[in-house]
Amino acid sequence: MKYTLDTRFLALTDIAKVRVLANLIHAGTVRVRSIHLDNPADSETIYATSEAIHYLSGYILRLLATRADEEADEGIAYAVVRLIEAWGSFYVEQLAEWIEAEA
Repeated sequence: MKYTLDTRFLALTDIAKVRVLANLIHAGTVRVRSIHLDNPADSETIYATSEAIHYLSGYILRLLATRADEEADEGIAYAVVRLIEAWGSFYVEQLAEWIEAEA
C-alpha cells in the first residue's frame, strides 16, 4: 500500500498535493494535542510529530514556489508517506482517503 500511496500522491496536481499536505498538518496538530493530554511524558513522540509537521509545511512551501524537478517530487512523496506511516495506520488510511478525494 505504501508504494501505491507514493505513486498516487505524485499523480496529483500541485494544488491537490498542497490540500493533502494541509490535511496532514491539521491531523498532526490534533495528534500532538491528543498525545500531550493522554501521555504528556511522551516527549519523544510529541517531538517526532512536531518535526513531521515542520517537514510537511516545508513541502507546501516548496510546492508553492517555482516548479521544481520531478526527481525531487518523488523524494517528497516517499518522505510524506514514510512520515505518516510512523504515525500509525489510522493516519495512513486518512492519507489514502485524502489522496483519493483529490485524484
